[in-house]
Amino acid sequence: MTELREWYAANGICIACGQAAVVKGIKRCQECRLKNADAQVEYYEAHRDERKAKMQVNGRERYRQRRESGLCVTCGKRPAAEGKIRCGICLAKNRAQQERRRRAQDAVPRYMFGNGELCWICGKPSDGEKLCPVCYEKSVRSMAYARTFVKSGWQSENFIFGRKERA
Repeated sequence: MTELREWYAANGICIACGQAAVVKGIKRCQECRLKNADAQVEYYEAHRDERKAKMQVNGRERYRQRRESGLCVTCGKRPAAEGKIRCGICLAKNRAQQERRRRAQDAVPRYMFGNGELCWICGKPSDGEKLCPVCYEKSVRSMAYARTFVKSGWQSENFIFGRKERA
């Protein structure tokens, strides 16, 4: 800070305009503070896309570094749980957040899916089957894809994936 601004601050005068009196402990008058706030909002709006892109790049890099070093990718404070990428505390917080989100959307809890009326995956009505038609088709496609990676076992025994014809 220049000598003049230091003198303004010491004598209770606005350091921006040099004219208005300020409250003790604050260096700018109300008018200058409002102008500064407006300028910050304008700058933020003008550079939003650049800042967003930079934050995404930094976030990806931080995630990669934490994962490589074995730290929790969310908080970075504690080591990740065995076989996971988050620590136990962050896993518990994530579980609780997901449960709150599901309840806010009036979703049926997963433990109630297996009664034969609802799909085990999405919770939609399934007409007495374990899976609704949409999830069933996805499951069949996924199993066909997974079968390409298996070298022995159930692939060689020619298991059939699909609904059996009802008599």
